[in-house]
Order: sequence, then C-alpha cells, then structure tokens
Amino acid sequence: MQLVRNSLYSLIGTLVPIIITLVSVPLLLGVAGQARYGVLAIAWIFLAYFALFDLGLGRATVIRIASATKPTVTGKESVFGSALILGLFSGLIGGLVLWASAYYYFSHVMQLESAMRDEIELALPWLILAVPVSTTLSVFNGVLHGEERFLELSTASTLSAGAFQLAPLAAAAYFGPNLGAMIPMTVVCNLLVTVIVGITAFRVLNLNLRRLSFSVAEAIALLRFGGWFTVSSVIGPLMIMTDRFLIGASLGAKAVTQYTIPFQLAEKTSILATVISNVLLPRLAVINESQRKELAVKGSRALAGLVTLAFSVALFFLEPFLAIWISKDFSADAGLAGQILLVGWWINCFARIPMVLLHASGHAQLVAKCHLLEFFPYLVSLFFAVNSWGLVGAALVFFLRSLADFILLAKLSGMLLVLLRLLCAPVALILAALYAAVGLDPGSKGWLIAMLGSLGFGSVWAWRQVSDSLLSSARGLMRSKRA
Repeated sequence: MQLVRNSLYSLIGTLVPIIITLVSVPLLLGVAGQARYGVLAIAWIFLAYFALFDLGLGRATVIRIASATKPTVTGKESVFGSALILGLFSGLIGGLVLWASAYYYFSHVMQLESAMRDEIELALPWLILAVPVSTTLSVFNGVLHGEERFLELSTASTLSAGAFQLAPLAAAAYFGPNLGAMIPMTVVCNLLVTVIVGITAFRVLNLNLRRLSFSVAEAIALLRFGGWFTVSSVIGPLMIMTDRFLIGASLGAKAVTQYTIPFQLAEKTSILATVISNVLLPRLAVINESQRKELAVKGSRALAGLVTLAFSVALFFLEPFLAIWISKDFSADAGLAGQILLVGWWINCFARIPMVLLHASGHAQLVAKCHLLEFFPYLVSLFFAVNSWGLVGAALVFFLRSLADFILLAKLSGMLLVLLRLLCAPVALILAALYAAVGLDPGSKGWLIAMLGSLGFGSVWAWRQVSDSLLSSARGLMRSKRA
C-alpha cells in the first residue's frame, strides 16, 4: 500500500506541473513571441545542463539516506551536511562556468536580433546564482526522496515548476516581453522555493543547522557514487539537449520553439515511468539482489501497460492538440517530429527501471559507461541529420539513441530478455498507432476506426498487465506475512 500511495503522490506532483505548463506556454508565447520563447528555452536548457554540477549528489543522497541503517553508512545528519556543503560549493563553480558558456553561445553562435541579444546578456549574470540554487534544491529533494516523503517531494516539484513557468509569464505581463526581467524573476522565485524545501528537509530529519556535520569519509562516499552519476548527468542531458543547440545555430530561434514544445509534450507523456522509477529507487536500495529483480520486473510489467496506452493516445492526438493549443501552422511544422519524439520517449520509459536497478545495486559506473559509448555516435549523427532533414532528422536521431540506451541498460541489468518478451504486444500497438497517426487525416473515418481499435486493444492489454502486477505483489505480501 505504501508503494501505491507514494506512486499516487508522485503522480500528482508530476501532473500538476504539466497542467501549469499547458496553461502557461500559450500565454507566454502570446506575450513574448516564439523567438523570445526559444531564447528562454535555450537559457533553461543551459541551467538544466549545468545542474550537473551537483556532482550526482542528489541521487547519491537518496541512496545514502535510504541506506542509513546499514553499517557502511554514517548518520543521516552527516550525509545531509556533507551533501549540502558539497552542493553549495560545486554550484557556485558551475554558476560561473554557465555564465561564460551561455554568454559565448548567445553572443557568437545563436542567430539573434540585436535587441534580444542585449536583453539576454543583461540577464545572464543571474544564472550564476541559479546553479547553486539548483544544486542545493537537488540535495534537499534527495533527502525527501530517500525518506520516501513523496507528498512533500511532490509539493516541492509543483512549486519549482510554478517558479519556472509562471514567473517569466508574470514578469512579461508586468514589465513587457523583456528577457532582462523574465530570467531574474524566475531565479528569485526558484530561490524562495529552495528555502521552503530546505526547511521541510530539516523538519523531516528533525535536524537544525547546528546538528549538521561534515564528514570527509561521507563526502568521499557521496562523490564516489555521485562521480559516476555525474558522468551520466553530463552525457545524458547533453545528448538530450544538444539537438536544440544545433537547431538554434542552424535553423534559428523559431525552429527551437517548434522542436522544444513537442519535445516537452512527449517528455511529459513519460511521467508514469518517472513516477514508478522514482518510487522504486529508495526501496530497491535496501533489499537484496533477488528481491530487486522481482520488484523491477513487477514494476516493468505495470509500466508497460500504462505507458503504452498513454503514448498510443498521444500519437493520435498530438497534431490536433497542437493545432488547437497553438495554431494549425505550428502543428503542420512540428507534428511529424513530435510523433517521432513520442516513440523515442516511449522507448526511453523502458530504460528507466533497468537504470534505477543498476543505481540501487551500486553499479552507477555501468550506466555512465553506456552513456559514454552512445555519446560520439549520437553527436555525429545529430549534426548530419539536423543539416539534412531539419526537425525530423533531430527527432529520428533521438529515437535511435533511446533505442540503443534501452538495449544496453536492459542487458547490463539482466532484464533484456524479460523486457523483450514483455514488449512484443506494445511494439505492435505503438507501430500501428504511429502508422495511422502519420498516414491518416485526423478526424477522418479511417483515423477514427484506427484510433478506437488501438485504444480498445491497448486498454485491455494495459489492464491485464497492471492487474497481473498488482496480483503478484499481493501474493508476495501474503507469503511474507505467513513467514
């Protein structure tokens, strides 16, 4: 029951930011315009990427807090204090590096009008503060995650999403569409959110600042795990974000918006994978190897049913939704790339549980090595694809990279054969939905028949997978009670 309750809290904390995004994006586009929205999107990509300067401390804190009863782990106050000090220090360094990198990109690489270039250069120093705020928030969230306090964690996620989506909208509405006001307002709001989450983390652990301690041994343990996770944090987001940098340099800010919005929608469709993997992580960290595999398989079965149905719906309705939400012209420009991105994110969902299984087992280095192996082929392919086929080329490369990531992580975690057997029906369903969505006119008779048939089959299959997973969990609980 606790896993179900935690999953519900996590789902709410993921859905509310999506609702905020759905409401705020068209409003922000209307106030700021597509070009400024594209520049803002690039600025947030910079910030998201340079959040890697938390050195994997957020994820390491989850594992160390969850395992604090083990003899190899020091007290929670030592874990918390060491992670917090390391996060602040590394965040300050990251802020300076971010400022220099973003200044060079916006001044010399991205195609910008002079007015927008002046605005963004005025706002860039605020990003120096944004990175330590982000790394500190990561540690606070790690504490809540490790303690399985998903209600508080979901509240923190909602507040942070509100800061990033509503603060620039409020600044644009009050001061006008000026990036020099939108970015500082967002950073200040996110700082306030971090303070609130920090106070919550202290209360959860029943600590105050005087009880925190810094342990060299604990810092080394955090960095040892976090170091390999940092490799993934560097390479993984870079592979996800590089497409927009190349699109901005080759096709301009408007094309970044046409790619970013469907990309974000496709990413949000994977929320169930995020929820399930996040809920499983602290639990996987404290059980033995055989129990980990059993729990991971149950989670994958439930995940397969839920996300396949969700992505099938998304494939059919992406183009009509974009036409209503933004405009018909925008839907025509972004629709096909968005549908390909949806398939890529669907595959990415099934790499999540093998990844957290490897992390919980102490094998973060294997995840990092997978990402290193994928990195250079991805960059080369992306460069040629963007220049040859534009947004569709970028989406195709993302799909292929997601497929490679799934195969590698599933193989290393020992789950590949189980997942391949499990995904036979979902693959057929997704391919049929993609074919119908791309080849048929939305609203036509054939489109309606294909959509209803796909959703009907998907619903039956999803119900069977989820119910089988819950039944298996219930049987396991009864066996443990009898024992």
